[in-house]
Amino acid sequence: MILSLSEFATILAALRYFQDEFQTATPGEIAKLFPQFVTAAPLTSAEIGSLCERLNIAEPDEDQEPCDCEAPGLIHASIPVILAHLQEERVAPGAFVERCDMCLWFASDNEAKSRLRELGIA
Repeated sequence: MILSLSEFATILAALRYFQDEFQTATPGEIAKLFPQFVTAAPLTSAEIGSLCERLNIAEPDEDQEPCDCEAPGLIHASIPVILAHLQEERVAPGAFVERCDMCLWFASDNEAKSRLRELGIA
């Protein structure tokens, strides 16, 4: 799933709101308000904090040029930190998938390609 910046920001804001608003609520109280927590336990405040940290990608300084992996173009895979040529929102046949060697978000090119497979793009 690929999210727009607005969608991503809304999800982070909702997580932080949930973290602040329901930090003293019991799982049973939360399940009454949110039916999805009947079958899955809600994250603790600390777990939500860790999740938000994992989801966050630091914003570049205003005077800092964006990394190549963030620039739109032929090799932008719609996901910062992964370089790949897309065709009709999927990795083009025979195209290489690479991690960004400047960001080093993924340990290897194969790990980056695996992430695109998980997202249904490769």
